[in-house]
Amino acid sequence: MYQDTRRLDFHALGREIKRKREAKGWTQEYLAQLVDRTPRSIMYFKNRGQHPSLNTFYQIVTLLDISVDQFFYPDRQNSESDCRQHIDRLLNSMDEKMNKPVLFIYRKKKKDKKVSRAKNPKYELTNDIISI
Repeated sequence: MYQDTRRLDFHALGREIKRKREAKGWTQEYLAQLVDRTPRSIMYFKNRGQHPSLNTFYQIVTLLDISVDQFFYPDRQNSESDCRQHIDRLLNSMDEKMNKPVLFIYRKKKKDKKVSRAKNPKYELTNDIISI
């Protein structure tokens, strides 16, 4: 019987947890309270690469809006997907005020005034930017 011996390197994911936590202005203590763990256990995820329970892991990545694909499938990453992820993060971080000029430029570029939010213009814009 085949047994996969690969293990998730939790150090990189731990660093991403720290980056997202700090971006939200959250302390380790606050995040620990949210997921019902000790601050020390949160620290161990990053520093020691300790693996949390699946439930704790899910709570943390959901609270911090972390996409885990890059950590679960590192071999599938390439410069195009890195570029796409970066553009997606930038577009998703824009507030409504910033979305309007982006959508205006996109609509003008496409010369299609029928583009609506329902068609997910941010996604289409990301594809267009990457194809340039």
